[in-house]
Amino acid sequence: MTTVVKLRGVNRTNTKKSWPYDQYYTGERDAKYRKNGYGENNWSGAKSLESYSGCFTRNSMHGRGEYRWRIRGEAGGLFCNNIRFGPGVQSDAKMNNDVGLWRGSQLVRLAWSPVSPSVIPDFMATPLGRNFVEAMRTLLTASERQIGETNSAIDLLKKYGADPKMAVDKWNKLYPKNCTDHNSPLCPVEFFEFNYYNKIYKILETNTHLNSKNIQDIFENLETPETERYYAWNNSNEMINMFTHSFQNEYQRDSDEVDIYSILSGARHHFRRPGVDEINSRTLLLTSYLGYTSNVAELVNSNKACANVMDSQGNSPLMYATSGDQVNVIRFLVEAGANVDNFNDSCCTALGVALIRYMCAYKDISNNILLQTFLPPPEVPIPPPQAVEWNINRELTSQNITGSLHKNSSKTKNISSRKIKSLMSLKDKSPKKVDAPTKLLEETDSFDSVSEEMDIYDKALKEYTIIVNNLLIGPAPTNLAAYAFQVNDMIRDIENMEDEQKKNTDKLPKKTISKAKDTAKPSKDNICTSKDIIDCVSMSSAERIRLDMLNKIKQTIFELLINGADPRLVRCPHSALFMAILSNSPDIITALVEHGADVNEVYRQVRYQLVDLLLDNNCNPAAQFLGRSAIDFAMSKSIDILEVFIKSSKTNLNCIINDQNQNILVKMFCLQYFKSINGSQRLYTLTNLLLYGADPLLPCKSGDEAYANIFVFATKTKNDPTKAIALSDDKEDYKQAIDLVKECARLLHIRWIQGGLVKELVATINKFKHRHWNLILNEWKKKKCIGLWVTPHRCLEIWKILGTTKNQIYKDMTVLKHLLCIVTFLAWRYFDPDKRDLNLGSKVTAVVKGLIEKDVRHMLNQYFGNSKYAMQDLCWKRSYVQPETMEAKNKFNVCFECALPLEDDYILCGVCKLVSFCSLDCMRVNIDRVSCHPCSDDLSKRYFPESKPLVVDILKP
Repeated sequence: MTTVVKLRGVNRTNTKKSWPYDQYYTGERDAKYRKNGYGENNWSGAKSLESYSGCFTRNSMHGRGEYRWRIRGEAGGLFCNNIRFGPGVQSDAKMNNDVGLWRGSQLVRLAWSPVSPSVIPDFMATPLGRNFVEAMRTLLTASERQIGETNSAIDLLKKYGADPKMAVDKWNKLYPKNCTDHNSPLCPVEFFEFNYYNKIYKILETNTHLNSKNIQDIFENLETPETERYYAWNNSNEMINMFTHSFQNEYQRDSDEVDIYSILSGARHHFRRPGVDEINSRTLLLTSYLGYTSNVAELVNSNKACANVMDSQGNSPLMYATSGDQVNVIRFLVEAGANVDNFNDSCCTALGVALIRYMCAYKDISNNILLQTFLPPPEVPIPPPQAVEWNINRELTSQNITGSLHKNSSKTKNISSRKIKSLMSLKDKSPKKVDAPTKLLEETDSFDSVSEEMDIYDKALKEYTIIVNNLLIGPAPTNLAAYAFQVNDMIRDIENMEDEQKKNTDKLPKKTISKAKDTAKPSKDNICTSKDIIDCVSMSSAERIRLDMLNKIKQTIFELLINGADPRLVRCPHSALFMAILSNSPDIITALVEHGADVNEVYRQVRYQLVDLLLDNNCNPAAQFLGRSAIDFAMSKSIDILEVFIKSSKTNLNCIINDQNQNILVKMFCLQYFKSINGSQRLYTLTNLLLYGADPLLPCKSGDEAYANIFVFATKTKNDPTKAIALSDDKEDYKQAIDLVKECARLLHIRWIQGGLVKELVATINKFKHRHWNLILNEWKKKKCIGLWVTPHRCLEIWKILGTTKNQIYKDMTVLKHLLCIVTFLAWRYFDPDKRDLNLGSKVTAVVKGLIEKDVRHMLNQYFGNSKYAMQDLCWKRSYVQPETMEAKNKFNVCFECALPLEDDYILCGVCKLVSFCSLDCMRVNIDRVSCHPCSDDLSKRYFPESKPLVVDILKP
């Protein structure tokens, strides 16, 4: 319904003088004649002419819209309860753009950050840092809610004793006409939402305080696997609320409206030059670092800049002031309303930044290796992210402290400094410190105010750039830095100390008894030269500078704590108390404890490091005490610690772990232990066990009873009548776990078959490698097996694995080329019978030979080209299992489907003669399995001719 209403009102926002104005609205309304939907509202008076066009709800500007001032300009973006709230762009009369996230008339986050290196550690700048910070970020889950499923008014009447029939008839009289308290049960919020969001809208449930232990549980408990999961833009509450509001109103945004992606991603160059509000916000960040308290005060008090404004990386003025050790600025900002516990995008608070700086100064950690020092050693491979970013792109940058920091030589550094300094006038130059920017001009209505504000901003930016470049830019690190929170290896430290003492002892000259007189001249070595004195003085002055720096940072930490900083919120890169302990500062430790730090906090990461260190020093994890080993205790007490054992190269995952003669897999399938862990942990642990070498096909025991492999034990446990009742509730979970292990065992079987075929073919090629590959092909008797089971790309993978052995055959490029040519030809002939390129009787003609060799050359160029230009592989602490190198044939004498040992009446595949089945039932199940057995089509026609023809989906070579 579209209506036009003209009202006469009084503007009461100005307490000194009231200006009458006319107001009229054109647009949609609800049944009670309230503004609801899309419309346009105009205000006209002697003071101003203003209008708003966009979305309304409950007589309020709510959703996407555009506000216009006839003289000042316009502001487009998101509104909430009559104020701007979210991403938006404000344009003035000179076509300048103030870009960022808005709350009312203030910018709270910019699409800008200084081009120079950031003084605040950016852990999100590298893949390793991003993976590390991921566990600390707030996770938002999208879900849908049906509005109006229940009538709250009827429920309220029934709750207080009303007759149900009367409640249905009279419920609409319960709501007052002018109820605006959204928290009141008498406010019909659901009816507004029903009309505004069209019955169904998406909301975001916030899961805070995530860590790597419970992320998987949250995901497993979601109703559907298609549930959308997002990372919040920032862990601060205001940013989470803006994210939620933007997400719920995303359906209103058109492609030609505000570019929310560029705003959040920091792509400021997509917009016009900045206006006054954005310039003032930028200047506030820079002057907070430089320590110009009077300018900061004027920007906040007179120019109305937000004390909590952030740059594009989430760093607030308080964090800039903390990085510059500006205690007075910190005190003023907190008094002006700055949140001392705000997070940046790397999940650091201002207190966390200060503790990082203190630890760097104490341990003499340079800025170039800060990220390497404070990030833990990488997991290989790096796990994929658990959620996605929404409308934001965080570009990965270098491994140094910030995104713009890169490897610079001293020559490059000097050129950079000269270039920056040349932009300044001679009057501005100073050997130590540039004068503070002049006092900010009074706010005026002239168009020249933008250029004046820009001039002040430019001066602050130049000084900031010079100071930061001189402070942070240095030579690139040559060696990998040690992890700052790593537990010290005492044995290694003692050995290094003994080696150093031995070297010093060897260098000492032999003592001889001198009969010289006491009046002999002193040695020249004992005479201090002027150079030694200068070096001593310079060393003492450097130490004084270091102590002064530590004292300044310590005072900054104390100031933050006095102003309410919560040490319990510091989690990145480690807890506040732990960083203070490693910095060896009793004063800071005392202050943190007095302000709420938990002295009994358990550091799981340190416990994992201790276990890993013990394993590296050859402690036996299978040694038993009172019938139980360390692995057995870890399985009972903490699955997380078991992961440390699994990923350690010193752990035998097939060893006996208790007095019941069980190995890890057997205990995993014991009913009592099976039911003690939840499904997500169980499947994740089983997958890791199989990846890192736990062999499900080896013989095992439980008590005095022996089993051929784990599947025999699991089948007996599942079918045991004495345990059937106990297993009834977990039967599906137990079957799911067995199926997972069967799939992994079948994959091991396939890889072992492929590896064996390639090794036999390589031996034949090496014997006749002086011939052309098409002649060597005549010597090979298993042509069909190679054509069915091995593809050229899989052949390259096997070659790379076999190349890690000591056999020098796998270093011969001639053998590799012949191998790929033969495999490619046989794959063309036998692979995918419905789409094969060659007939079964095809021979190697000159044309076919040329095509195959051309394909092989292209494949090898691509393979070695990718290897040459790829990043260096991270060092795997323990590699995944490699069945291609196994020689044990007896353990693969099992059914290809159920993995149970074969009996005398097994059925051998008549096509490839490489796999067998224990029964026709297993064969039928395996034939129906997609992309498993390449002979499925032939077996189906031979054993099950009455069934429909199968289309086996196998990747082409």
